[in-house]
Amino acid sequence: MEFLILLLTFLFVVAVVVSCYGLFFRPSDMASRRLDNLSQTDPVGVSDPAESTLSDVVVQVTKPLQRLVPLSAEKAERLHKKLGYAGYSAPQSLVIYRGIQLAAQVSLPLFVLVIRAAFDWALSDSLPWVILAIFFGYVVPRQALDNKVSARQQRLRWGLADAMDLLSVSIEAGLGLNEALQRVSQELRKVHPDISNEFEQVHLEIQVGQEREIAFRKLAERTGVDDLRGFCATLIQADRFGTSVVRAIRTYSDSLRIKRRQRAEQSAQKAAVKLLLPLALFMFPTLFIIILGPAFIQ
Repeated sequence: MEFLILLLTFLFVVAVVVSCYGLFFRPSDMASRRLDNLSQTDPVGVSDPAESTLSDVVVQVTKPLQRLVPLSAEKAERLHKKLGYAGYSAPQSLVIYRGIQLAAQVSLPLFVLVIRAAFDWALSDSLPWVILAIFFGYVVPRQALDNKVSARQQRLRWGLADAMDLLSVSIEAGLGLNEALQRVSQELRKVHPDISNEFEQVHLEIQVGQEREIAFRKLAERTGVDDLRGFCATLIQADRFGTSVVRAIRTYSDSLRIKRRQRAEQSAQKAAVKLLLPLALFMFPTLFIIILGPAFIQ
């Protein structure tokens, strides 16, 4: 009986060690390594070696977590598109984000359990905090990504008006559309870096031989901004039917300014409604205390 227990214990330890090796330290095959090298190649320019090394380390650390909780193809595609909206279009951005998300879901409950062991809390007292830690580990990375997406899309909307003015002026000065895109991206690099990077990527895609219509469609898809989608549709239509590009840009620019003014008016009208709750919670009780407090004391 003792020999059977020892044998089962030995087999269990061996199974755990082999599983951990296959999960964490198993080398990938030649085809997977070649695909990883091809997917991590930078088509636009040469990346910073220090940043590349750091990203590789993060990817290698977070890959075991990806194997523990795999992601479906549909969810991975949707999440990768959302990361592109936030400006993280690198191939390893999905792996890094998932690693951060899973690490937060694991580390926060472990931190609560360590505090429980240090202060000798009862299990019934620490269980709600563990559930709350799991909830925060699930929600906080998603909320941070949503904030990144909304902030970048807002910057793209604000930079589009200046980009359209410069683009129309450049085309009227005698430049072609591709050269005008390059000129606008150079001029707006310090003021509006997001729209500058997007225009520069469109210029590079057209320069390497891609069709102009496909390049503009990719611009609309990877940003997710309605104003940029309408701008790309205007340029595609003007290029397809041979109409004046400058006139189309100026017409869309005027409609965009009207839309921005309407959004500002809408925000101003919402401000009065949003002020009701702070006034009711903070201002009115303070006024009542100041006015009625002395009378109540007397």
